[in-house]
Amino acid sequence: MSRDTSSSAFSGIGTPEVAATQLHRAVQARRPDRLVRRPKMLYAIEWDADCQVELDLILQDTRESDGCLFGDIAQFFVPNLQDTVAALRLCPDRACQVLGPSIKGGHSVTRRGHCLRHGRHCNLQLARRHMAGTSCKGSSAQGRREQEGHKSIVDTLAWIALRRLIQEPEVGQENVEHFPTELLSEYLGDLYFIDWVILDPRMYGWPCARTRKWTMMRHRQKTLAMIHPLSQFLRRFHRVCTYTWREYWFLHRYCDDATIGAITQHPTVIPDELQADLMWSQRRAGSRGAALADAPTPPAD
Repeated sequence: MSRDTSSSAFSGIGTPEVAATQLHRAVQARRPDRLVRRPKMLYAIEWDADCQVELDLILQDTRESDGCLFGDIAQFFVPNLQDTVAALRLCPDRACQVLGPSIKGGHSVTRRGHCLRHGRHCNLQLARRHMAGTSCKGSSAQGRREQEGHKSIVDTLAWIALRRLIQEPEVGQENVEHFPTELLSEYLGDLYFIDWVILDPRMYGWPCARTRKWTMMRHRQKTLAMIHPLSQFLRRFHRVCTYTWREYWFLHRYCDDATIGAITQHPTVIPDELQADLMWSQRRAGSRGAALADAPTPPAD
């Protein structure tokens, strides 16, 4: 763990980074007789301004505190492709056809981009492990299932191209269950062993349903293939639900609550997470909450 390094893209509020921190605390608690250094977090890529605030706090709290924070992932396309990328956002159904050859050729992206933390251009560093929750809008059951025809395909292709360029030993990707894994196989199958599994929090003791496809990729030259399928390995961690609604209501306390502030020691990025969740849920197909008279107007995408 002391020599471990990680990076993330489509980073959100830093779930991979927080998970690594929690794992470190558990290991340190088991070995109080020695100092266990935290895994080093090299960089995160996230376009949302609120999430960037949270990620900056996480990166400040990590080993050596020199990790980079980048915004729009499309900035890593090489300069002579930037106009093409802007045009493809208007007709994304041609993105794979137009960008595919340069992605496979390894000359579509660059490591260098504008770092929000350092205020200058920095390079994406090679980490031992990379995690990403790539955009799900094109594959979500709540959308039109446009798949490669959704404008977010441009950002997904940028992420794929960066994996071909950097070639981390291990890459993890999370998305909705209808994400086309064959897209990864087409562009990365020659470099990585690719395995995927459908998971749900209910399998691991949480009282909520959130079905997701998890894809793990292991470099063909830098790692060994897994002996057993990913689904067989993860089955050993299944457990009965032990959480109650008490924990959920705690997570949705207002950010100015003194108790929360004393525990987290950090400001909450979203002022009212419960209200934000309700506004999001009312946009789901079949939601009964959307018909309420006092229902807040959901924000536009």
